[in-house]
Amino acid sequence: MTKLPGFDQDHYARYSEANQRDIENLLDEFTLVRQSTIAFFNSLDDAALIRTGVAEGNRASVRALAYHIAGHELRHMNIIKERYLI
Repeated sequence: MTKLPGFDQDHYARYSEANQRDIENLLDEFTLVRQSTIAFFNSLDDAALIRTGVAEGNRASVRALAYHIAGHELRHMNIIKERYLI
């Protein structure tokens, strides 16, 4: 089994050039990535959802990662609302 390394979001963000893109482009990308993520998880059967692996030193099932992704989206939406919309 291959253990997946962690992800350095600050390093990624530094080179993303997101500030050079307009908001419509960013929202389009967000929508497409969200839709494809949902489609991916909807395509998995029960056997696939209970498989486990190790990412950043933590064992997790595919189902747990789906919940993690959903919660992470909510966290970022709350940050956007708190910092930029209120």
